[in-house]
Amino acid sequence: MNKSDSWDSVFPFWTVYRSGGFSDTDFVRVCSSAPSLTINESYFDPKYNNKTRDETIFNEVSMLLPGEKINPKFRYLFEPMNEYIGDLRGFALELKQKLKDFYLDVWDSNRPHLFLHSSGYDSRILSGILVELRDEMGKDWVGDIHFRCHQPEGPGFMKIMKREGWKPNQYSNWEGPDYDHYDLGRKDKILNGFISYVSGMNFWRDIVPPEEEKDYICITGLGGGELLSYPACGLGSPNKLKWCGNKVFDKYLNYFPDRGVFTSNWYNKFHDLIIPYLSYSYLSTALKIPERFQRLHKRPLDVVRHELLCSFDMDLLNVPWFKHDYNFKISEERASHMMESWRNSLFYRRYSYRDSIRAVDPLNFRNNSFSARMYGFMTCYDEIMRRRGEMA
Repeated sequence: MNKSDSWDSVFPFWTVYRSGGFSDTDFVRVCSSAPSLTINESYFDPKYNNKTRDETIFNEVSMLLPGEKINPKFRYLFEPMNEYIGDLRGFALELKQKLKDFYLDVWDSNRPHLFLHSSGYDSRILSGILVELRDEMGKDWVGDIHFRCHQPEGPGFMKIMKREGWKPNQYSNWEGPDYDHYDLGRKDKILNGFISYVSGMNFWRDIVPPEEEKDYICITGLGGGELLSYPACGLGSPNKLKWCGNKVFDKYLNYFPDRGVFTSNWYNKFHDLIIPYLSYSYLSTALKIPERFQRLHKRPLDVVRHELLCSFDMDLLNVPWFKHDYNFKISEERASHMMESWRNSLFYRRYSYRDSIRAVDPLNFRNNSFSARMYGFMTCYDEIMRRRGEMA
């Protein structure tokens, strides 16, 4: 699967930046090539909310709107959809078939795959479908694949892998150090926009080092729960943006402005990114969900995913689900480097006249997402200015 193929097959929830006539998923590359570049200092207000859907922290750089990114033949997804006619079981099985069809369309048996798996329902659905394809198409079709999880979800993940019959060398749980567990806070790990630096967490570097990531195709279950459980829980966007006439897609799109930036990091990092729940084939059915299916089976599981899980021969339902939890402990040495990087950065030197910038504490990211975003932005700001020859 090449990125041109994924562009045609998957709704590009990853962020696409634009300056003039040039657009790219790489924020640094777009900003570096902009004829001029000035910061919108409104972003230095921790309470600031962007005024438009395409706005970025740079005045000359914007983000493409969903309607500009979508493959034109799928624009109908923005319109009100005719509800699915049939029972819950039939709806779940159709979703499952669409996911399976997407795998078959994009799978590259000659490329190694890294599946960022959790103990959650979305991951086990996607890996369960791969089991069925492994049995139908053969192990050679699957090829080289490794499933990776992290604590505290490891025990549930291990049970899922054993029930699915993967070989022990095909899956593992990240056992990182007590401190600097996800290798966060390094200035040389440039992030992709105005994004919290904790989004740069890495829990696979022992099996896929950074210099080899471009050889791998990454698989993630991002989007499954957001699409089905959000309507079931009645959750919408805090800012109540309306982007289309489709009620379910409204909520989905409103969820993704920030998560799209997060996804872009992976999209740029690996050879390619497989996100089955964002595929047009899956969305074309999922967005037909009738209101009678938008309810919970038992929190946090909605009735649709429950029914989908029941369709597997292996018991993927009765494995404990764990909430995400991350070890973000920073060592004293890393903390010292982070503070030095922040204070000596060109970004800080240029904008520390603002009280909010002087008050930034990169180590206070748990209680202050603004601090984490500013530190993350600093990593790409200095790189942008280095490329523009403006480091003085």
